[in-house]
This record gives sequence, structure tokens and C-alpha cells, in this order.
Amino acid sequence: MGIKEKLLETKPGQNLTRALDQIKENEKDPGSMKLKEYIGFGLGRLCYTSIAKMGSDYRNDYYTSRGVRPAISGILMSAQTIFDSINDPIVATYIDRRKNTGNGRFKPFLAKLVPVLAVTSIAMFSAPNFDSLTTLIAWFFMTYAVWETINTFSGISMDAISTVMSTDPKERTLYTTVGNIGITLAGAIPGLIPVARDALILPKAEGGLGLMTEATFYTICAVVFATVGGAAGVFTKDLVERIEPPKKADHFWENFLLFFKNKELLLLWSTEIPQMISSAASGASKWFYTFTLGRQGYQTVEWIIGGIPQALVQPLAPYFMKRFRPSRIVFWCTMANGLLYLLMYPVVKWVGFGAWGVVMVILFTSLAFIPSGISGIAKRLLQLNTFDYTAARTGQRAEATNFMMYNMLGKWLFAIATLIGNFALEAISFKEHINGMPQPQTDATKAGLFFLFAIFPAIGNILGSLPMLFFKLEGKEYERRMAALGAVTEAKAELEVEIV
Repeated sequence: MGIKEKLLETKPGQNLTRALDQIKENEKDPGSMKLKEYIGFGLGRLCYTSIAKMGSDYRNDYYTSRGVRPAISGILMSAQTIFDSINDPIVATYIDRRKNTGNGRFKPFLAKLVPVLAVTSIAMFSAPNFDSLTTLIAWFFMTYAVWETINTFSGISMDAISTVMSTDPKERTLYTTVGNIGITLAGAIPGLIPVARDALILPKAEGGLGLMTEATFYTICAVVFATVGGAAGVFTKDLVERIEPPKKADHFWENFLLFFKNKELLLLWSTEIPQMISSAASGASKWFYTFTLGRQGYQTVEWIIGGIPQALVQPLAPYFMKRFRPSRIVFWCTMANGLLYLLMYPVVKWVGFGAWGVVMVILFTSLAFIPSGISGIAKRLLQLNTFDYTAARTGQRAEATNFMMYNMLGKWLFAIATLIGNFALEAISFKEHINGMPQPQTDATKAGLFFLFAIFPAIGNILGSLPMLFFKLEGKEYERRMAALGAVTEAKAELEVEIV
């Protein structure tokens, strides 16, 4: 029986069991990853994702809850992104060019910075009651600048360390899977926010307790995120870096050029461009549940119903990666997500926004959640391939700078999307907060919120899946290219010996 036939007979559970058995065997091998590393990587992903998610997903909500108009908030966040454009390259270049003191190139910026990151993330959601709106906006900008600097050191280092922990494909698949489970768990924390918001903010006449304003609520949430994330981040002290770059760039600008030489990584990044359209709807989702469906707590139900299957599917990633090309996994999962949102729009419009409408929205969005877990793992493995291939081709890695460029371009897209989304809210006559409380909306505004919620992600994900049809750096093609580069390197080495 051939390898392929044996693989097709293997069941998902057997792959997971074998992976766990392999980890136990590797405890005796000093060159292999240990169980505490897998756990540390997963908790590290949980740490930085949870803290970063609070800062990115709810910063705009906090600003508007403090009386800042949506359009002004969008401009503020765009200005913050301009700061990122200056700050991130400086941080990434410093990380890539610093000397390895024996503790690794990236590890020193992880566990030790967690307490500082936690404190600054709380400060970002704890603005005093200034009399001047200008002073309030200045506070928002300055606290974000400090938080983002620390977050960049830690976040980029967490991304970069994933490229140097192991060269073994099985170990990479496994720790990438564990890391994505950590990311999913971090996403489950904000899943509690909508139902908690309804219970604590809404007045008693609307089924809530009316205990606090929305601004106070987000401050409390920031404390929770920082505490949970900070506790998890301590375990990144167990991570080990096993791969050293062949050489460092002579000039800092070579690190930036390396990103543009990594054509396969650029192709992966291009999948994010159309998804900007999807991100533009992120600001409308909360208000869609709050006003169109009548209760933001329904969003929690959606995250639970979709999040649990998503988390359960992720441990089966090694099984899927053996059977299917990762690029095709990303393509079909992203396409399925877009099609589900596209189909949801006419169905919900037909049944209306009553009880059946709520059921249909939760059903379609929950189903769209499930494939994203496997898709995220597949895309990260493809990213690691591009770093190894570029290192073999150029002799350089510059992981921090490359991830910085990847993430910074994504931030630009998110900032543009947020600006578009906030202006879209004003275009559909979405009303501002008054004294920290959201105001009633018209039927036209409620319908507009649903359009932003459904159609924007549908278009973004469908278009975002298409670049993956052209990705080739995987499987036999990846092995062929790496073997060819190895042969060229050996030939050059032999020629140099003959010359000497």
C-alpha cells in the first residue's frame, strides 16, 4: 500500500493522538520541541491577541462612547495609523539588527514586557473627564502611542519567533495549530462583551440593570483583557529559538527590501487587500445587533455557536494539511465565508428582523466562523515557507521587519476600512451617543446597518480568496525549489574551495 493510500485511511483522531505521542517522545531529544514550548506558544498567542484585540476592536467604540463623533474617531484612528507607520519600522529594524545575547533575538521582548503592555492597555481605556474635547483626543492619541510601541515590540517578536522555533514540518504544523487555538480562545473573551454590555448598560425598562455608562463598561473590559492576557503571556519564557539567520543585512534598508523580494509573502498579503471591504463593516456589527435585531447579546450567542466548532476543528489541522494543499484550504475556506454572508442577506431580508431573522443571522454567521480556524493555520504555515525560501535564496531572514511590513500594511487597510465604515454610519444617518448612551435609530438606518454587516464581508472574502489560486510555494514545488537552491549553494561552496 502506498503512502497516499495509507494517509487516506488515517482518521483525524489518529493524527492528533500520534502528534501527542510524538511530543512525549521528543521530551528526551534536546533538539526537539518540548510540551512546555507548545503550551507557552499557545498562551503567548492568547496573551497578545486578547490585549491587541481590545485595543483594535473596541478603541473606536470607547472613543464614540466618550462623545467623539464617528467621523472624528475615524480621523483620529487614521492619525494613529500614521504614527504606526513611523514607529513600527523603527522597532522592527531594532529587533532584527540587535545582537543575540544568548537569550534569543525575539524572546527578550515577550514575557518581560507583558506587565507594561497590560498597564498601558488599561490606560488607553481610562481617560479622565476632561472639559475640552481636544484634550480628550490628545489623551487618546498619546496613550495609544505608548501602548502601540510596547505592543509592536511584543507582537512582532511573537510573530517572528514562530519562524525560528523549529524546521520540522510536523512540529511547525502542531505549534501553529496550538497558537491558533490560543488566538481563538482570545477571541472568545470579547464574545462575553455584548451580553455583559446589555446586562450592565441597558436601563431596567429594556431588560438591563442600568449600572454604568458604556465608557465605564469598556474600561472594566480593558482591565479584564489585560489581566487575562498578562497572566498568559508569562509562559512565553519557555519558548526556544533554534534557527539563526545566515547573515545580517549590512544596512537597515536591506531588511525592508527583503520584504519586497519575498514575492510569495506579498501574494499572501494581497489576500488582505479586498478584505479591507470586510473590515469596513466591523464597526457596524455591534450596532446591527443592538438596533436592527434589538439586543447586542445575540452576538455572544453567535460567537459561542460558531466559536466552539471552530475551536474543536483546529486540532485536526495536521490531518487536513496532509490531505490538502494549504493554499487551497485558504481559498475554499475564505470563499465559503464570503458566500455564506452573501446568501444570508436575501434570506434574512425575506424572513425579516424578527425571531426567525435572528435565528438566520446566527446560523449563517456561526457557519462562517468554522472554516476560518483551519484557514488561519494554513496561511501561517505558508508564511513560514516563504521565510525559509527567502533565507535559502538570499542568506537573510529579517523576520521582524517582514512581519512588521505585513502587519503595518494590514493596519493601513484597517484604518482606511474604519474611516470608510464610520463615514458609512453617518451616511445611513446613524445617530451619535448622548451622555454615553446610544440613541434610537430609524428603520432605514437599521436596514443600512444590515447591509454593511452582510454585504461588505461577502464581497471582501470572495475577492480575498482569489489570490490563493496563484500560490505555488508548497508541497512538491516547495521541495523542488529548496533542493535546487541547496544544489546551487553547494556548487558555489565547492567553487570557492577550488579557487582558494
